Amino acid sequence: MPSILNSNLKYIAGFISAMCLAIGSIGFFWTFKEGCCDISSNYRLIGRNLIIVALLFLGVNFFRNPTEKLEKLGLIFWILCRYLLIFLLVPSAISKLFNFHYRFSYAAANERIMDLDPQMLMWQAYSSSDTYEILIGIGQIIIILLLAFRRTTPVAIMMVLPIFINNFAFASIFNSCILLSYSRSIFLSAGIILYLTPDLINWIKSIEFKKLLSFEKNRLLHARGVINIAKIILIIGLMIQQFWKIDRSRKYYQMSKEHPIVGIWEVESINASTADFPNFSRLIFEKSVFGNVEVQDSLSSFYYVVDTTYRQMEFYNFQDFRSLDIKGKYEIIDSNTVKYVGRNNKEYLEFIMKKKKFKNPNFDN
Repeated sequence: MPSILNSNLKYIAGFISAMCLAIGSIGFFWTFKEGCCDISSNYRLIGRNLIIVALLFLGVNFFRNPTEKLEKLGLIFWILCRYLLIFLLVPSAISKLFNFHYRFSYAAANERIMDLDPQMLMWQAYSSSDTYEILIGIGQIIIILLLAFRRTTPVAIMMVLPIFINNFAFASIFNSCILLSYSRSIFLSAGIILYLTPDLINWIKSIEFKKLLSFEKNRLLHARGVINIAKIILIIGLMIQQFWKIDRSRKYYQMSKEHPIVGIWEVESINASTADFPNFSRLIFEKSVFGNVEVQDSLSSFYYVVDTTYRQMEFYNFQDFRSLDIKGKYEIIDSNTVKYVGRNNKEYLEFIMKKKKFKNPNFDN
């Protein structure tokens, strides 16, 4: 009787783990609409995945020895939950080690706190400390390594699941439209820990801690050792690939990090040969290739490039002013005043801007 009960629990735990994986894996197929993933098409995708998993488990019942096959199927889905969660954690862990995840935004700093979306507000706070960001990245890498091995997986989930729940609750309070993105990690973590529930019950009954973390004895110890080494190699390889990816991205987006134009500038005067040139009131230059221009209390993004050697500056790819293509030179009149002389396409352009006083010890030039 106990063995039948344990077998049923394993079956149920494996089925739940498979259902959690069906929800957590939608990120490979989902769509975004205006920056939101909480849309009906993605929820229909979840329903489709759940039906597929249910039919798969139902179909296995028609094979010989269905109980044994269902237990193995549950184990496979549990392993997939672990490695999909690792796959989700690696990119953010590497970007945090590079101080590239929580990027300070002058555009956000220029807004009122009540006007910021929750993620931007949180990222502005986290970006104030590079050391804190690196420590978060190191913590995530420790969790990734713990998830790679069966015996340490429960420890990893106990460490990371409260963080996932906190992130989801934070986004939910502020009516975020990407709750589905946060819930993926929660469902994967739940699928991992719920699969271990029968082992937890057996441990409580027998008071033997090893039963919580171990599975059936395996005589192929050498094979298991090889698999463990392969896990480490694969995870290190994935991390190196992400290092290269983030490093290339950082070199591009932060190539002008140290130039003196970074910050918020009030445009004092504009002299353009074209009458329909937009009346810039404020220019915001991020520590990247991105900028924002304020026209009639409305912000519009653009790209820019600065050459500090020859003091040349180019503005292009304006979000709301597609016809603009500005090239020219800037002259630093004093520490807070810059004069820009150039051309918009072939038309003469000149403007003077003054730097807005902004106190941020971590990002002052």
